[in-house]
Order: sequence, then C-alpha cells, then structure tokens
Amino acid sequence: MNINQITGLNRKARKFLLEHCVSRRGVEIMAFGFSGYINGETYENETLIRYGGKWEVFRTKEQIMSIGGEIYCFNMTKNTIL
Repeated sequence: MNINQITGLNRKARKFLLEHCVSRRGVEIMAFGFSGYINGETYENETLIRYGGKWEVFRTKEQIMSIGGEIYCFNMTKNTIL
C-alpha cells in the first residue's frame, strides 16, 4: 500500500479496521513493513503504531509528522479490541 501523508495512512488504517468490524476512531493499530521516509529520514522495514490517534515509530517512539512510502500490512493489537 502506498502512503503519501498521515491522512492517507489514517484512511487506510480505518478501512482495515472497518473490514474487521472495529468502528471506534483512534484505536491502537500497527503497520508492518514500512519502507520510505518519516520526518525526512529514510526507513526500511519499520513497524509503526498508533497510540491515542497519534502515529509513531514503534522501535524509537518517534512521533510521525510527515510520511511517504509503502506499508506491507496492518494488524490489530489486544488494546484495539478492549
């Protein structure tokens, strides 16, 4: 999936959640296999997570302000359902 900005990332995450019968907004979700740039730096095969409606790099906890690249897949966490 090609991602050009944070709003596009949120739209695709919301579509994934609705396909799996989760309709709450801003729930925790993970994006795996991201390759591209985040905040002007290049990343390869990175995992992203959304906490409380804000996206960040899972490994470094760096908040994402700008993004562009591709994501392999989304996945729900235990907190998504609770």
